[in-house]
Amino acid sequence: MSYYYDNYGGGRGGFLASIPPATKNIVAINILLFIATLINQQFMVETFAMFYPASPLFRPWQILTHMFMHGGFWHIFFNMYTLIMFGMVVENYIGSKKFLMFYFICGLGAAGLHLGVEFLQMQSFMDSAALGHPGALQNISTIKLTPTVGASGAIYGLLIAYAMIFPPLSILSVAPVA
Repeated sequence: MSYYYDNYGGGRGGFLASIPPATKNIVAINILLFIATLINQQFMVETFAMFYPASPLFRPWQILTHMFMHGGFWHIFFNMYTLIMFGMVVENYIGSKKFLMFYFICGLGAAGLHLGVEFLQMQSFMDSAALGHPGALQNISTIKLTPTVGASGAIYGLLIAYAMIFPPLSILSVAPVA
């Protein structure tokens, strides 16, 4: 019996052949950048993780590239596990082009939200620094030098898409009934 998400393997090639192309490529890019980070962490984080725009480490491309960086094995493992588990179904349902666009819109939206919260924190700390509160300058420095990494924003978008496409399903009800 062929399942609805087995469009790409034609029944041959096992599990990896059944992963749709956009999901497979996103996972591959994440794994490659994770391996590169293990080899040269300082360069990869300074170049591709997202920093606050007022930071000397900020580069415009980081708004996109931070989605492919991860902070450790379990971080990438659970993000990629969730991407495969739910991304396969969503990609097969809406198509690869729409899936990629949706994935990046969710990731960029999460980055925008994160930067907005950091901006509000920065304003609060700058007001505190102007009033002479101790520690405010340290907090400003911390925001400027703390990297943001991970695909979690895009992954949460996929979870919401899955829930909206298949509202009555629960994860436990996906198994076929004999």
